Amino acid sequence: MNTQIVKPLLAEVQKGIALFSDLERVTTGIPDMLLPEFQRTFLSVLGFSQPKGTGRVSPFGDTAVAR
Repeated sequence: MNTQIVKPLLAEVQKGIALFSDLERVTTGIPDMLLPEFQRTFLSVLGFSQPKGTGRVSPFGDTAVAR
């Protein structure tokens, strides 16, 4: 039994690469981020979807959406 070799095109491979310059920054959402000593920026690398169900929420709201 032979193993099939798959050679994707470069354009197909590049679809799965997150470039640092293209990442979306999130600077709000967590309560302590309002304090000057806790200001920070999160980078949305994989994207994020709001959790489903009663009582389940994301501190980031809709600012870190999945792409």
